[in-house]
Amino acid sequence: MTPKPLTPQAERRFQLILWAAMLFSLGMYFVIIRVVHPGEPVDNPLLVRILLVASAVFALGSFGVRKAFEARARSQKTPELQRIGFMIGMVMSEAAALFGVVAWFVTATELYFVFLIIGFVSMLFHYPAKPE
Repeated sequence: MTPKPLTPQAERRFQLILWAAMLFSLGMYFVIIRVVHPGEPVDNPLLVRILLVASAVFALGSFGVRKAFEARARSQKTPELQRIGFMIGMVMSEAAALFGVVAWFVTATELYFVFLIIGFVSMLFHYPAKPE
């Protein structure tokens, strides 16, 4: 028995809940960084720069991936692909912020907030659109 397709309103509700939960997780990353201090940080500015570039690539790439899945969903008439694109875009935005957590625990860099801002702004732009 195949499940019934979701209505556009139900799909948007799902996207809003996922969006809010993942946005909340960025706040939790900030709390973890402020509470837990790395044991023996290693000063490595090259690693921080590499992670910063990777963070920016993931954040920008999340939009391309989402648009590609949305285009495929329209051309193949499969709304499930739109959901997959939204989820992958959100995960890539989350990964952009998560690189800041990695940078903090490895190098104790004060630039961790830049990573969190990149992920936060990327997620803000992924805010679910109203159904057509």
